[in-house]
Amino acid sequence: TASVAVAVAVLGAGFANQTEVKADSDNSNSNRSAVSVKNNEEKLHNKIADLLDQNEEYLNKIDELKEELEAKEKSSENVERHYLKQLDQDHKEQQERQKNLEELERQSKREIDKRYQEQLQKQQQLETEKQISEASRKSLSRDLEASRAAKK
Repeated sequence: TASVAVAVAVLGAGFANQTEVKADSDNSNSNRSAVSVKNNEEKLHNKIADLLDQNEEYLNKIDELKEELEAKEKSSENVERHYLKQLDQDHKEQQERQKNLEELERQSKREIDKRYQEQLQKQQQLETEKQISEASRKSLSRDLEASRAAKK
């Protein structure tokens, strides 16, 4: 039994030495692992910082594009407003020209009617004067013939 105790003691010491070696090995692995984790953590922090910078650049670009879009929309609205204003003005001018043309047509028709009536009156007056003149001439001709007949 004493030999069993010695054997157990030797085995126990061997296990203890192995454990310690393993512990030392685990420590160095742990240190390497900690350094690796630290490196990965640093890489991830750098990556996050890069992504945040890139995100900020994208947000700035989005803001620029929004401002550009708003400026273009405003410009487009101004162009449309100017076009509609010009179209309205052209329409009003066209209506005014049409109104003036219609007024000129009415004035021309009145002037033509007036001249026609004046010409008609002159023609009737000339016709009346011609009839009077013809009647007077016939009367004079009869008187002259009657006077000649009386002289004979």
